[in-house]
Amino acid sequence: MQEAAALGDFFRAVGVRHILASPLERTWRTALIAGEAACAPVQLDLDIAEWRVDESENSVQERVLCALQLACQLSAQHGPVALVSHGAPILAMIKHLGLGAAEVERHRIYDSRNLLPAAGAWEARSALLRLAFVPDGVRWPADVPASIWL
Repeated sequence: MQEAAALGDFFRAVGVRHILASPLERTWRTALIAGEAACAPVQLDLDIAEWRVDESENSVQERVLCALQLACQLSAQHGPVALVSHGAPILAMIKHLGLGAAEVERHRIYDSRNLLPAAGAWEARSALLRLAFVPDGVRWPADVPASIWL
């Protein structure tokens, strides 16, 4: 809960105006806590739920792209949008945004080889992709760059 609140403080500081969130319990609760701290509404989005056992990688990618389109539309209307999701959908988004295979592997350092820690945040802005927030106490290896120009 403390990490979710810290994430919300980060969202508020960077101007997040809307949050899309996975319906799975821990992620949904994280989004609600962060949304309250950021004073941003939270909207349920099934397209960013975790990879189901009956899905192919292409299926995950397709639904994640729908969520990215919605995020772009909301961002155009309201300002920055945050997506609170899981490892596999985040990986699909990062790959779609252009992070190369070698860079993806260098950043897979968290639990279950995720690209960010629980309550961490990547930022995508134009041609810049960067790990923008990690909760206090999370170690960041010196040999892994936090920012990548695509």
